Amino acid sequence: MKNMISSRQAAIIACILLFSNKILTLPSFLYQKSKADSVFLMLLMFMVELFVLFVFFRLKRRYKTESFFEVLNQNLGKPLAIIIFSAFFIYFFIKLLINFNFTHIYFKVQVYHDDQESVFLFVAIAIMITTMARGFRPLARTFEFFYYFLLIGFGLCIFISFTNFSQFPIFFDSPVKEIFISSYKYAFAFGDLLFLFFIMDKIELTKKSERQILKYVLFAMSTVIIGYFVFFSVYQYSIFMHPNAVSDIIVISYQIFSVGRLEFLAVLIIMNITLFQISLYAYILSYILRQIFKKLNKNYSI
Repeated sequence: MKNMISSRQAAIIACILLFSNKILTLPSFLYQKSKADSVFLMLLMFMVELFVLFVFFRLKRRYKTESFFEVLNQNLGKPLAIIIFSAFFIYFFIKLLINFNFTHIYFKVQVYHDDQESVFLFVAIAIMITTMARGFRPLARTFEFFYYFLLIGFGLCIFISFTNFSQFPIFFDSPVKEIFISSYKYAFAFGDLLFLFFIMDKIELTKKSERQILKYVLFAMSTVIIGYFVFFSVYQYSIFMHPNAVSDIIVISYQIFSVGRLEFLAVLIIMNITLFQISLYAYILSYILRQIFKKLNKNYSI
């Protein structure tokens, strides 16, 4: 029970991950390919995420105490389980690099304009090492502690952006082919709920807790869709000039409140969400190595 987390903590982590890089640079990239129809792409990819979630629920009901590696080992054999976990290692490592790169670019534009790669790298590595050394439960508690701060902050960004809402975005302006091409090209921006499989032995699920996780996930998906809708509405003719969605949707509305520029609100949100995401991926990578190499000391996996 020492390393167990509550279903609410798992739901909060899932909710925050579904925000993560989807509210940073992805909206601008998607718009360049499939215009405002990117909203439909998001709906499509979120349906895939929900499918992954229900597969997890089904697997967890059948294997209540086993880890994901043990499940694969029992059903497919150890060699195939190792191959699958190795593929997941590559997958999460790529997601970690992409997240790290996008976050560094964001802070370089919004916070410091001089090259400070070494400073950012030092902070990120220190956080990742701390997460891997202390384990998953402290990380889950950190997610839980900051959840409402992040939620209120992002809610304020959306509310402020509505003050500049002028017209609905133009839908059905791109070929269906472009939507599927974009979904393939930016596939690594999704798949966030896969982390649940790597903590399946650390949570206890009931019908009630499954509904709780589903509720948090649907809330996050709905909020992201609303954020995309507002961003495409505000900047539909100049979106190529605004790569940082969550910051840019509040930049041109600050005069209404006469309180100065409010980008710091978006910076705080992005800073916390992305560092949490990097920490989670680092933990998963360490966990995968310990499962593949059973004799590997925890310190060496870090």
